[in-house]
Amino acid sequence: MNYYGLSHVVLVFFTRTLSNSFESFLFLALIYLIHTNLSSVLSTVTNEKAYIRTRTLLSSSILIGFVCALGLFNRPTFPAFAFVPIIYWLTNILPTLGHSYRYHLLLIKIITSIVGTCFLTSSLLILFDSYYYHNGSWSFLLNLKKDLIICPLNFILYNIDSTNLDKHGLHPRWLHFIVNATILYGPLHVCVILWALFRRSTDGAILFYYYLIPFVPLSILPHQEARFLLPLIYPLILFIVPILLKQNFHRHIFRSWLIFNVVLSLLYGCLHQGGLLSALRRVHNSPATTKILVTYHTYMPPGYLVTSMSNFANKTSIQTTIIDLQGAEQDEFDRTIKNIFNEYSSMNTRVFVILPGTCRNHLIDLKEQQYKFDLIEQFGPHLDLDHGLSLWDEAKIYLYEVKL
Repeated sequence: MNYYGLSHVVLVFFTRTLSNSFESFLFLALIYLIHTNLSSVLSTVTNEKAYIRTRTLLSSSILIGFVCALGLFNRPTFPAFAFVPIIYWLTNILPTLGHSYRYHLLLIKIITSIVGTCFLTSSLLILFDSYYYHNGSWSFLLNLKKDLIICPLNFILYNIDSTNLDKHGLHPRWLHFIVNATILYGPLHVCVILWALFRRSTDGAILFYYYLIPFVPLSILPHQEARFLLPLIYPLILFIVPILLKQNFHRHIFRSWLIFNVVLSLLYGCLHQGGLLSALRRVHNSPATTKILVTYHTYMPPGYLVTSMSNFANKTSIQTTIIDLQGAEQDEFDRTIKNIFNEYSSMNTRVFVILPGTCRNHLIDLKEQQYKFDLIEQFGPHLDLDHGLSLWDEAKIYLYEVKL
C-alpha cells in the first residue's frame, strides 16, 4: 500500500474527476470480481458443490456485464483493459464446466447474463445521456434515429477522423510505452521491463499481461496522453511489488519511487498549468453581462469556473462563451480575435484572452493592427510543458482584455 499511496497518479490524477480516474476504479473492480470469483468457483469444484458454483458464476456474470457497460460508456477505451481479465476468467472457468448438456446450458446462461446485463445497462445509459443532452426533455423519443445519444459511438466517429485528432496532437506509436508510462510509473515501469528481459520465474504472470497487453490497442491510436494509462497502476503494483519484496530489491526501489513521486507530484500537482485556475477565477469575478474567453495553448478550461456561481436568475442573465483554441497555429488565433469583434459589437461584451508566457509574442501582429491588449494580471508559477520548457521568467500565464 505504501507504493500505491505515494504514487503521484493517486495524489494528482485520482483526486480529480477525470473519466480516466473512474475508468481506473472500474478496472480495479473488474480485477477484483474476476479473481474472487475464480477463487470461489475453484473451491466449489474441489468440494463438488455444483449449485454454489452455478450461483457464483451467474451472479458474477451479471456484475461483470454491469462493470463492462459502465466502463464502455465512461471511456470507450475500457475494453483495452478488460479484454485480458475476461479472457483469463473464461479460460479458467470453462474446464470446470465439463462437457455434459447441463454444463453447456450453464455456459449459455453465463454468456447471456453478461451480454444481457451489458445491454440493459447500456440502454439505460443511452436514455440518460439522451435525456441530459436534450436539456431534460424526452423529445428525442420522437426521432430516435436522429436524436439518440450513443456516447461510445460518437467517441469512435470523432477519433477515426484524423483532422479531429490533429487538433489534440498526433504522436508516434511508441510514446505510451517509452515516454508516458515512464512519466507515470518511473522506476516500477523500468522494473517491469527488466523482469520481462531477465525473468527467472512466472510469478504473477497474468498480472504482467494485465499491464502489458493494453499498451497494444492504446498505442494504435495516434493521439496519446499519459492519463490514458492511469488504470495500469493496479496490475503494475500488484505484479511488481511482490517480486521486489521476494528478490530483496524493495528497499532501493522504494527510495527511488519516493523521490520520483515527490518530484512529479510537485510538477504536475502544482506547477504544470498551475496558473490556469487562478486566471479563470479572475475572469469569473470580472463584471460584465456577456463575456468571451479565448484560451490559447492551455489545458481545456473547466467551463463551470467562469460561469456565475450565484442564484439562478443571475446565471441566466450572464452569458459566458469559451473558445478553446488548444494548440492552434497563430493564424487561427488571429482569425478568432478578428471574428469575435466582427460578430460582437456590443459595449457590454468583454473579450478575454488567456495564454502562457511562451506565446506572448503571438500578440505582436495583432497589436500592430486595431486591437489593444490590456494586461489584467499574470499568474504563476505556470509551467507550459506541452509546448516546450519555458524560461522561469516566462513561467506564468497571462490574462488580457482585448479592446478595439
